[in-house]
Amino acid sequence: MRIIAGLGVELYDLFTGGGLLTGDVEFYLDSARRFGGPILELWTGTGRVLIRLADAGHEVVGMDFPVPCWIEPLQSSATGMS
Repeated sequence: MRIIAGLGVELYDLFTGGGLLTGDVEFYLDSARRFGGPILELWTGTGRVLIRLADAGHEVVGMDFPVPCWIEPLQSSATGMS
């Protein structure tokens, strides 16, 4: 198993701009207006949702793990080494 860090991040926003996730940001914005905050977004990734929520005036905290924290263990487990 070969993991290419960065490629997913570069392509992610291209694929989420339309298609399966169409309307998801609007759903989160509507939910934030209805239920209030503060908002915690886990696995923030590129910040696609978090930035829109913050721009709309919501108090938002995002959390994600840096790629090196999980890429190396995944590659080791895929090759049978620990």
